[in-house]
Amino acid sequence: MENILRLLFLSVCFLTMIANASENHFDPPAQLTNYKYTFSRAEYFHVSFADYPKGQESSYELHFQEATWLPREIIPGRRGLLISGINHSDDLFMYAYKRLEGLKPNTPYHVTFSLEFASNAPSAESGTGGSPGSSVYVKIGVVAHEPERYLDENNYYRMNLDKGNQSTDGKDMIIIGTVGVDTHDAIYTLKTLPFQPTAEMQEKIEKYTFTTDENGKAWLVFGTDSGFESKSTFFYTNIVAIFHEINTN
Repeated sequence: MENILRLLFLSVCFLTMIANASENHFDPPAQLTNYKYTFSRAEYFHVSFADYPKGQESSYELHFQEATWLPREIIPGRRGLLISGINHSDDLFMYAYKRLEGLKPNTPYHVTFSLEFASNAPSAESGTGGSPGSSVYVKIGVVAHEPERYLDENNYYRMNLDKGNQSTDGKDMIIIGTVGVDTHDAIYTLKTLPFQPTAEMQEKIEKYTFTTDENGKAWLVFGTDSGFESKSTFFYTNIVAIFHEINTN
């Protein structure tokens, strides 16, 4: 059922963009390019962490594992991408990214996303620094350069892209929801984002665009920007990115 709802949502986004293009006397997107990864096997995403001080990897318990077994309460025998860490800095960013092939050079695209993951973070509960569910924001985007981290003047790892900070969007990455689920027993539950978005979220998603460079390069990147000062562990199970070529003629 969630897969059907996700496909319906992406279809509505696409049809809305076509309608808006018609109203403004633009041609609809000329071509669709779809990318889908299930994480049931090694999908060769790079995983990393930022917004924490160098040398504190052990203290933060930073960890990831590809194609790992999901918790038993999820569909038996299913695998996913595990990413985990303790947010001592009140600002930990845990992310994954992958180079995409097949896009045209110097071409603008509307991009729509769908991300499925397993979380055991209750939306309604409070915690150190914030809620384990409502204060951990899921962000996604596409950039024309490889997402990399660097050390700032305070010896903290930062990103070479604009992801915003916690509850704010960035130029390159936007918030599509939080990790919070309806649970009170720390039981993992699958969640798909964006799901039943508000009008504001819908408008933001419809306006998200990306332009490739002269070589058609693009990196898909997603992750969590945390305001919850404790441990978070998520299992990513499915990601879809649909690129709608914008006809500028």
